[in-house]
Amino acid sequence: MTKCKIERHGKFHLRSKIGLGGECNSPGSLWILRFKGNLIAEASVEKDIIDNDDEEEEKYAIYFQPNTIKIYLNPIPVKNISLPSGKDITRRGMILSEEDHGYLKKYFRKVNGLI
Repeated sequence: MTKCKIERHGKFHLRSKIGLGGECNSPGSLWILRFKGNLIAEASVEKDIIDNDDEEEEKYAIYFQPNTIKIYLNPIPVKNISLPSGKDITRRGMILSEEDHGYLKKYFRKVNGLI
């Protein structure tokens, strides 16, 4: 949680908005969080990206619905994932089809022993 920088009440700090398309940040959008080449968590957006009012080096913040934040027990290497559509999961700010999203949800549950 510390390295991922998810703070109380679902606040997540960002250094930049570059590469994050506007549609990806609207309330209800699902974010999949990466750290060092691994997928480590997912969360649904509550409030779009805003200027960070904290005294942190991160310039922006986004709020996630706290009850949707799921930290994966087993980080998933990005290189192990191939989506049904063939999209490259390493891209930032991508929008997934319902098929790809469903595939990822099932994959994450399986990898983390929830199926």
